[in-house]
Amino acid sequence: MQVVVSCLGVRAAAASPSFEAVDGGGNRALFDACLSARSSVRFAVLVAAPLGALLRRSVPLVEARERVVDALCAQRALPFAIVRPALLLDDLDDIYRAVETGAPAMLAHPTALCNPIAVADVARAIVRICDNPAY
Repeated sequence: MQVVVSCLGVRAAAASPSFEAVDGGGNRALFDACLSARSSVRFAVLVAAPLGALLRRSVPLVEARERVVDALCAQRALPFAIVRPALLLDDLDDIYRAVETGAPAMLAHPTALCNPIAVADVARAIVRICDNPAY
């Protein structure tokens, strides 16, 4: 099976190119290519934000990726999965640095519980999904 997995995205809203260009446009272009008649891709995975539907209206970076989720959900030609991992353990260093500078960004309610997960665990789950899409 030919599979495409995208976790394509910028790591900061102030980055260049913009999150709109990468998280939105880049992912959309990737999946549009997967849908082309010449493509041998038979399954696609998009890694998206947890609580994306809830956060999309208030977090522009999430909105850009959620429009790609919408496009995937609207088509029927390419089987796909949307993976929404919790906070990635590997991102904790970035969060700690942001807190140290005094300018952290809150993406959830301050009392929300969060169960961070290791990137390797997310990768194993994605491989399992790709091996068995009905999983």
